[in-house]
Amino acid sequence: MNASIPMTSTEKFKTKLLFLIGFAHILISVFTIIPGYISIDEITYHRMTKSFSESGGLEIWNGYREYPSPELETRFIFARNGRLVSQYPYLFPVLSTPFYRILGYRGLFFINVIAFVGIVFFCYAIARKLFQDRNLALNSCFILIFATFSWE
Repeated sequence: MNASIPMTSTEKFKTKLLFLIGFAHILISVFTIIPGYISIDEITYHRMTKSFSESGGLEIWNGYREYPSPELETRFIFARNGRLVSQYPYLFPVLSTPFYRILGYRGLFFINVIAFVGIVFFCYAIARKLFQDRNLALNSCFILIFATFSWE
């Protein structure tokens, strides 16, 4: 299909609905988050982001350097060369640091909101490029949103 072909009423409705869902997701994510840990992963990522935000380095500070003790290590944070590091890669803490500095712990969730909006956009762009069908691209976004765990 040519990009200059006007949108049908169904496509307009689906586009508006996608924007409404995206806006609702942003509002729900920003205003209804109850900060707290559910799993050890969240604790580890929080500690990684907090330490990176404060020091700019990849070491996780909890007093280990001052008083090295195995009790200060966890299953996911362990000592290497006299400092504590995480088993997880540092891309998430690096990307979420600006939001963490502004919003605190809630900033860790905001990067996920941006990622959700981004994957829906890229889903549309990829499907549109592959199939040259606007309606199919919009449907693929709805499948992504409602038939996967992308909301998490």
